[in-house]
Amino acid sequence: MAERKCVFNWKFSCDDKSERLIEAGSARIQNIIRCSRIYDDDVHISLQEKLENNANLTIDCHKSCVSSYTSNHHVTVFNKRKHSQGPPSYIPPKTRRQSSACRNVDLLQDCLFCGEKCELQKDSKNPSRWRPAYKFRQILSPGRKTTLKESILETCAVRNDDLAEQVKTPHSWDCG
Repeated sequence: MAERKCVFNWKFSCDDKSERLIEAGSARIQNIIRCSRIYDDDVHISLQEKLENNANLTIDCHKSCVSSYTSNHHVTVFNKRKHSQGPPSYIPPKTRRQSSACRNVDLLQDCLFCGEKCELQKDSKNPSRWRPAYKFRQILSPGRKTTLKESILETCAVRNDDLAEQVKTPHSWDCG
């Protein structure tokens, strides 16, 4: 005889639960199918097919699992989240700083990448907190022929974060 498992193990990871399994009948299966359509998790497809083939179908599940899955409260919360997020294909655009919001950058004092003031001298009280800063650093190595701008854009591509996006935007080069 096959080992009995809760049909909601995929959702609740309930293999190690000490709660005993119950047999859910057709009325409860119909409720599971209804909730599955709301959750859009495709459970309803296989259950509907099995129920059509066998009107006396029963499934094994933990009472707490089936109750959580079909809970009106959980369905309501799911619907609120689903509708508040908008369509899944919609991704809100990233906000960008306007060039008028940029502060003046002193290229001799400030970091070219983050705009913060560069401390060239180690802090004698906390030398471990000092981030190495260089007044000038050789960009072109003998085997490499890239400009400063190309090197900066390569670094932005490697970082791939919000700060890199700000550096890559054309107006951020003109903030000053």
